[in-house]
Amino acid sequence: MDLNNNDTEKLNSDLELSCIINLLLEIIKNNHEDMIYDINFIFLDKALDIKTHKKIFVELLGGYQKEFISKGTIPNIEDIHEKLIKIISINDSYLEGISYLNKNKYNLDFTRKFLKRIREKNEEFTFLTKIK
Repeated sequence: MDLNNNDTEKLNSDLELSCIINLLLEIIKNNHEDMIYDINFIFLDKALDIKTHKKIFVELLGGYQKEFISKGTIPNIEDIHEKLIKIISINDSYLEGISYLNKNKYNLDFTRKFLKRIREKNEEFTFLTKIK
């Protein structure tokens, strides 16, 4: 495989960015564990395409919000977690390049933090305030 200058520059840039991210994550992990969730949320948010965003925010969370308004139904966190995993289709190829976030880290606690972050940014999902 022949690499031209642009390919080489991109690879070097990607490698440098990956090293910086890994170093930053290690520093934060050793000092402030909660910040890891914020970083993973940002990575996940940036990695999702528009179709997946629609499935999460319009179909899944919007559907729960409609049901909450009409019937007062509060979904359980385990149900949301399972549906998010299916929508995001977490697998090794999807997570390639996101060094810290992996299947083991995308657990129920991460879903709780993910929903808390969504609640902070999107006040229209009022059912999220009722989830424990």
